[in-house]
Amino acid sequence: MPPTRPKSNLSLRDSRTYRDAVGVPGRVIVNALCIFCLATIAAKSQTATTQGATGVTDIAATLHGVVNPASQSGFSYCTFQFGTDTSYAQTVNATIYSVSGIAPIAVTANPPGLLPNTTYHWRFKLTNAQGSTYSTDQSFTTMRTPALTTGMATHIASLAATFNGTVNPMGQVFEVSFEFGTDTSYGSRTRATPETVYHSGITAVSARCGHLQPGTTYHYRAIAFASGMGAVPGPDQVFTTQSDIATECTANVTDLGATVAATVDVGSSFSRFTFWFEYGTSTDYGARSSGPASTQNDPLHPGFQVVTAGLYNLLPATLYHCRIKVQESWDRPVFSGRDFTFTTAAPATPPTVLPSGPRERTPVAPTGATLSASIISGSSAATVTVEYGIDTSYGMQVIVPTPVPGSIDSDYVLARVTGLTPNTTYHYRFKATNNEG
Repeated sequence: MPPTRPKSNLSLRDSRTYRDAVGVPGRVIVNALCIFCLATIAAKSQTATTQGATGVTDIAATLHGVVNPASQSGFSYCTFQFGTDTSYAQTVNATIYSVSGIAPIAVTANPPGLLPNTTYHWRFKLTNAQGSTYSTDQSFTTMRTPALTTGMATHIASLAATFNGTVNPMGQVFEVSFEFGTDTSYGSRTRATPETVYHSGITAVSARCGHLQPGTTYHYRAIAFASGMGAVPGPDQVFTTQSDIATECTANVTDLGATVAATVDVGSSFSRFTFWFEYGTSTDYGARSSGPASTQNDPLHPGFQVVTAGLYNLLPATLYHCRIKVQESWDRPVFSGRDFTFTTAAPATPPTVLPSGPRERTPVAPTGATLSASIISGSSAATVTVEYGIDTSYGMQVIVPTPVPGSIDSDYVLARVTGLTPNTTYHYRFKATNNEG
């Protein structure tokens, strides 16, 4: 008996029963008409649903759909339609374009050419040889693109600079920072102040950035981040750091040592730097200060640091060359400040009273005398007194009113002695005293 035509209400669930119905003992007979009927039923039962849009930024979004081809023997083709209204002017293929089988399959697509702050309609389309199936309409709105400017760098030092910019977040929330580096690949980043901007209107942002190198040209730009949007960069700016790492250098000297100081600006990264001084009687230097130099805030320049170090065992009355050195870490380059000089003081010497000569012979009155001497005060100012009496125990003295300034040259000193006894022989001597004796 020939097989009968299948009924039109046969479903995929009934396919096995139908195959049994048309079989005969010992074998299975499936004719071409049966296969055609099953394919037609499968095409009508394919489903296409959406699962929303994710990753929506100002110019991008990811569309999600789920397809059930409901067919083991044919392929269905997955596309997304989108546009600014429900006429859906554009189409993009799903990441998995052709599908088959009877299990649900998740597919996605990234529609190209989206515009900021625009509402888009979209739907999922599933097509096979028997027709197309559509999901319901969905919509999403792209974010507004923030408006960023990158200003000129200010307060440029050798190891630091201040970055400047403005941000208009267009009613959204953005985290703002600055990228910088020696070319437009940048490579480093520092947070802006304020770091978070939101609402609408222009907000000025800045950052004091350290970790720079002296005499180096840098590129930098403002960059904003929003959840789901990624990075939105501002325009590029260029600046060059100063070549000298110290803004001011001083030395406080003695005859055998000196305290040297340099004012530096290293931005926010100060604590990571090690400073020291090298010195010598020529620009070959040859010696360095012992241990790391000490640091303290500069009261006259907020944000700056004064670096100081003691230099010892120097030669008196000698010209020295000196410069500051800095290194950020042991594996980074060492940078030098400019050369500056200082001269140590003359050797510390006590004063000298020169022997009396013809110039020191002065007239003597009955009750007084004017006495004189030549004094070499030595390395510091000397106080001069005259001791006198009727024998070498002296017993009386008079002080010269004006001290003799420190010098290696002699000064002529006069002292007036009064209240003497007439016709009496007196002994006297000059005495000079300075810091050294």
